[in-house]
Amino acid sequence: MANRIEYFDAVKAICILLMIIGHCNLSALPYFSVIIYSFHMPLFFIISGFFFKGTTQKEAFRKYASNHIKPYAVTAFVTLGILLLLSAYFRSFNILKDYLENWTIRFLWGSGITDGDELFASTPIVGPLWFLLALFWAMLIYNFLRIHFRDIKLGLIIIMLFCVACYSVKYIRLPLSLQAGCSAVIYIWIGERIRVHNVIEQYSQIGILGIFATLILWIMCIIDSKDLIMARCFYPYGLLSLLVSVVVTLLFVSAVKRFNIKGGWIGRHTLLILCVHSTILYFKRIFVFVFPIYIKNNLLLEIAFQILTALIISYLIFLFYNRMKKSSSMSTQ
Repeated sequence: MANRIEYFDAVKAICILLMIIGHCNLSALPYFSVIIYSFHMPLFFIISGFFFKGTTQKEAFRKYASNHIKPYAVTAFVTLGILLLLSAYFRSFNILKDYLENWTIRFLWGSGITDGDELFASTPIVGPLWFLLALFWAMLIYNFLRIHFRDIKLGLIIIMLFCVACYSVKYIRLPLSLQAGCSAVIYIWIGERIRVHNVIEQYSQIGILGIFATLILWIMCIIDSKDLIMARCFYPYGLLSLLVSVVVTLLFVSAVKRFNIKGGWIGRHTLLILCVHSTILYFKRIFVFVFPIYIKNNLLLEIAFQILTALIISYLIFLFYNRMKKSSSMSTQ
């Protein structure tokens, strides 16, 4: 734990909770949804860029496949396994084939959103797990570009890649969240620039006027209640939305650092919580049946239910995994 940056764990912890809240029914609070989406997903990519370490492309593929594709695949198999068990329990084998086919398509295609009328827009979505696929592509592509390009040329290519991804998604939806990953490369680049130039420390010294300017810029981009949706490569105001997401991220990180907020266990296991939360969303109808209180139009109860179930199940998995790992290490001694 000595090598961890505590305030980044805190930032991740807060943002994973914001992500869960963002997946609740926030129709009654549209501006809250816009506020969350304006920076919480870009922040995760920026943090990944902050800790980026260049390597060979072969090693990068192995590393990022292990870090992102592996948990994606595990979550997919667990979800399909739960479907099989539920079908056997309820003896609904006639429906099983349709469910398995539908969810297999979801996981193989890996699209995070279906809005729009572009080609393949009607393909079933994989939900929040799009983030793992997009992060895999973003890190892999950025590593490749860093090997072959530097400085201004690297920046120009990344900006062009961002524009091409955002433009192409209007006409075709590529599999495995490839376009979302391509558009996210710019956040990885920015994250690394923030580390190299010690931007967080500099930003924390901007004073009241700088904070006020950031808030004004932020309000300008959320006033129309248009969400920044990275899964769809939708940036309401183009590069301005991207700029605002970065500046707000800096403001948020600086505030967390200044107040010395701790992320604890949640901040260190956001990936696990993401996977568990995704699975809970997949079986939302079953939870509604088991917990009738959840189906009532009570936003606070829904948020509490989503957060508590995700955290409790994640922690139980964490304990189980550690116990299995400890038993395995003892048996090999």
